[in-house]
Amino acid sequence: MKIQKLLLTKLFFPFASLIFLGTYFLMQPIKAMELTWDDPEKGTGLHVSSIGKDRRGKEWNLREVRTGDTPFYQTLFADVDFVKKVLGLEKPIPAEVVAGWVEGWVKEFANGMPFGRMTIEQGNEIVGSIGLRRTGESGVGEIGHGVKLSAQRHGLGTEAIRFILEKWALKVRQIGCGQDTNAPLAAVYKFSFDGEPLKMLHGAAAISNPFSWQSTKHFGFRPAQVTDNSYEISCEGWEKPADKPLDIQYKSLETYLMAKHFSSTSPHKLQVNVRYRMLDETGTLRTLSFSEKYQELHYHFEYDLPLYKSVSKL
Repeated sequence: MKIQKLLLTKLFFPFASLIFLGTYFLMQPIKAMELTWDDPEKGTGLHVSSIGKDRRGKEWNLREVRTGDTPFYQTLFADVDFVKKVLGLEKPIPAEVVAGWVEGWVKEFANGMPFGRMTIEQGNEIVGSIGLRRTGESGVGEIGHGVKLSAQRHGLGTEAIRFILEKWALKVRQIGCGQDTNAPLAAVYKFSFDGEPLKMLHGAAAISNPFSWQSTKHFGFRPAQVTDNSYEISCEGWEKPADKPLDIQYKSLETYLMAKHFSSTSPHKLQVNVRYRMLDETGTLRTLSFSEKYQELHYHFEYDLPLYKSVSKL
C-alpha cells in the first residue's frame, strides 16, 4: 500500500514531466464545458465534458475517468519509455496498481469530488488524462497530466493545461465559493481544497526536463515562494555543454548543482525538501528544491486564480 501511494503521488506530483508537453502558440480556443450530477440533492455522480482542438485543428474531447478506461491506463503505464520520461521510473507500473488508481479516480467523481482524473480522447481513442489534486495546503491545488508519447508534439498537452487554467480551476473555485447557481448546494463543501475554495495552483518540473519548465512562462506561472531565505543558489561555475540536446544539457546542470549544494561533500550541504531561491544560468529567478523522495532537483511554480473574475458562462 505504501508503494502504491508513493507511485500515485509521483503520478500527480507536479509538472515534473506531466505538464507542459506541448507548444503554446497557435492553439484553438477551448469550447464550452458542462458539469452535471446524477443526484443533485446529494451532489454525487459528477460528470464533466469539454471539447477543443489541438494545433493541427484536430478535435479532442474530455470527460471524467470511467472504469472502462482501465485497460488504456494499464497499457500506458506498462510502457517503459512513457514511465521513464513522465515519471522518471525505470520499471513499468503493475497493472493491479494502475487499476487501483483508476478505481480511486472514478470514486472521486462518483462522490461528487473534483479531484479525480479526466480522460482525454481524440479520434475515438484515449490519448491521456489531466486533473487536480489537493496538496494539504488550504485553497491550493496541484496539476497533473500525462499524454501518451504518440499523441505528443501537437499541442495537446498545452491545451489540457489551458483547460485547467481557463475552465476547470475557475469553475471549481466558483462552485466552492457557492457562486454557481446551477451547481447543487451539496457540491459547495465537496469542491473545497482543505477547507477553502481553490485560489492557487502549484506545479513543479524536474530541472532535467526543460521541455516542461520552459513552457511555464506562457501561462503566467511565477517561481513559488521559498521556504528558506538564508541561502541563494547560483549556477556560477557551470559550463553548459555545447551542441547537446536540452535534456542532456540540463541533466549536466542538475549534476553540477547536486555536487555543489546538496552532496555530502558540498560545503553548503543544503537541506532536502526545502525550497531555495536560485538564479539560473541566465540570471532568471527560480525556486529550487531537492526532493528526497524522488532524488531529483525540481523547479517550483505557482499560479494565482483570478479570484474576482466572472465565470458564470464557463
